Amino acid sequence: MFGATDTIPEAGRLILQHYMAQMLTHEPIARLGEDIEGVHKMRVAIRRMRSMYKALGDYLPPQYHDGLPDWLRHAAAVLGQVRDLDVFLEWIDQYIFTELDNNPESLQPLIEYTRRQHATARANLIAYLDGNLYRELVNTLATLLDTPTTTDHIQDPRSSPLSPKTVQVNHVLPNVVYGRYQRLRRHESRFPLDEAEKLHRIRIECKRFRYTLEAFRPVLGVSVERVITSIKALQEHLGDLNDMATIMAYLESTELMEHEAVQAWHAACLARQQTLVETFPNAWYQFTSYTTRRDLALAVAVL
Repeated sequence: MFGATDTIPEAGRLILQHYMAQMLTHEPIARLGEDIEGVHKMRVAIRRMRSMYKALGDYLPPQYHDGLPDWLRHAAAVLGQVRDLDVFLEWIDQYIFTELDNNPESLQPLIEYTRRQHATARANLIAYLDGNLYRELVNTLATLLDTPTTTDHIQDPRSSPLSPKTVQVNHVLPNVVYGRYQRLRRHESRFPLDEAEKLHRIRIECKRFRYTLEAFRPVLGVSVERVITSIKALQEHLGDLNDMATIMAYLESTELMEHEAVQAWHAACLARQQTLVETFPNAWYQFTSYTTRRDLALAVAVL
């Protein structure tokens, strides 16, 4: 794919090319709609591309920034409308199975409402995938990512071109990785975080940090796998917390809150959310332990 002595712009191009291929691979599955993983994996591929934009910034050639970030954001949003409802329908099934003896009768109005919303979201997705905006996104990405990059656009404060060696992966990546780590750790200055909303930003930064490590996995030390495993554990905690908040917000938006069964589910989610908030510090300190910090340092030390 790429090596430690390649330039950061070229590594970025190859990473984006890889994620574009994943996006296109899962597009037919997303269109068909029989396997919800199609939409999920297509959306994740786009999210990973967006994460690379945030991680590499101006290291990417200027033409990469001409409209593409907005197009990717829009694509992720359209897919996200379907994905969120896919997940919500799964949560309904799980709640019915575990709490209602597998009897969906009391939540039938909510199920029917959600399926109508899901049908609309899927129709919007197909219209988008068939439309000009998505085709333009795919065609522009294909044209850009098939062309090797240069370092001509990277200049020092005196506006003179930098030597290609100053933008090698092994020279720049330590700052990129630790920059992501810094953005995550800086939230400690706001601890204790006793509200679910305040943990949402940590979840986003956690995901971006993981995406960066996974994208540059080929040139990092083997200990990066242990760091990624640690991040995933924290993400799972934060993901459950986000799911509870999402379910409650959705229930409140449906105008079905007067139904007793809906109120009971909302109350259960609120209780679960509070437990997750209270146990978050333990999950956080496991992630920021000496062992994880050492593994991150060893992963970067090979560069």
